[in-house]
Amino acid sequence: MKFGLWIVLITLAVSNTALAQPRVTKASVSGKELRLQGNDFGAQQCRQCEVIAHFGNFKYSLDVISWNDKSIKAHLADLGKGTRASIRVVTEAGPAKPVKVRVPEQRLPKRASGKWVKQPNKDLLSHTRRYDSSLGGKGEEKFDVGQPWPACQQSAPVFDSAEIVLGRRTRFGEAQIVRMPEAGCEKCQVTVRYYWEPTGRLEYQLHVNRKIVEGVCKAQMR
Repeated sequence: MKFGLWIVLITLAVSNTALAQPRVTKASVSGKELRLQGNDFGAQQCRQCEVIAHFGNFKYSLDVISWNDKSIKAHLADLGKGTRASIRVVTEAGPAKPVKVRVPEQRLPKRASGKWVKQPNKDLLSHTRRYDSSLGGKGEEKFDVGQPWPACQQSAPVFDSAEIVLGRRTRFGEAQIVRMPEAGCEKCQVTVRYYWEPTGRLEYQLHVNRKIVEGVCKAQMR
């Protein structure tokens, strides 16, 4: 009887250990790799075990790179859903308390310079306009800035923002953005309003800033 009781107790102990609530003690991001450290994740990823990133109401199951009882690595890319994410590890025992991380961003260009571009820049889309009629003038122009959103497991640059840079020749003239679309738009335009006086002239560039995003896979939406 004692031997049988010991078997039951050992079985219960093993069962309780396997179903211990997971706990994340540290979260960090390097490049597009999310690294989680903690306890009781399980020796390997089970069928229902996953790492879920919460972007407000949008929930997404991340691709797992490696999984063991104390460490998990997963792919965390910019999905165009925000720069902050709440990460939750889910195991057979249930979910761990969420931890917050910053989502990696890749901007084109890395920083908006606010300076006139003399030569074409592969990272920066720019449009240049010059007006020097002695009669002066004014008007509005619309620039197409939308770009197709990437498909599942693909990445591509999309619209993020735009700015006006005036040239040195500008005198008694001005240009400003009067309509800016939302970041990530696919079919959209930036509207620029401009003028220059009869005694002046105008030159300006519209700088279009983008960022690289990854397409959402429907199967990973939660």
